[in-house]
Amino acid sequence: MAHLVAQLEWTYVHAVADTGSYGERGMDSFRAAATEMGICIDGDIHKVSRRWTDDQFTELLIRMRHTNKARGVVMFVDEDNLRRFLTTLKRLIESLLQVIHGE
Repeated sequence: MAHLVAQLEWTYVHAVADTGSYGERGMDSFRAAATEMGICIDGDIHKVSRRWTDDQFTELLIRMRHTNKARGVVMFVDEDNLRRFLTTLKRLIESLLQVIHGE
């Protein structure tokens, strides 16, 4: 994952991980490789659980948005949390910008 982030030329990223072995171990490995490659993680790793509400995902995304340095988000989460994260992100984008198109 760190090699992909380096290929994208991201040097500063947000990090999100599920609580538990998969998310935490994956993020520990990423953090070690990222450090060697000069990639910085914005603040603490955001840890999420299956019990998170839509409001909690919204708060997380709003906090991330206020850090303009990060170029992307690295995630080690299960598919349910990924889906909820992306659904919340889509909803926030749609609420911020409306598009009118004409032919």
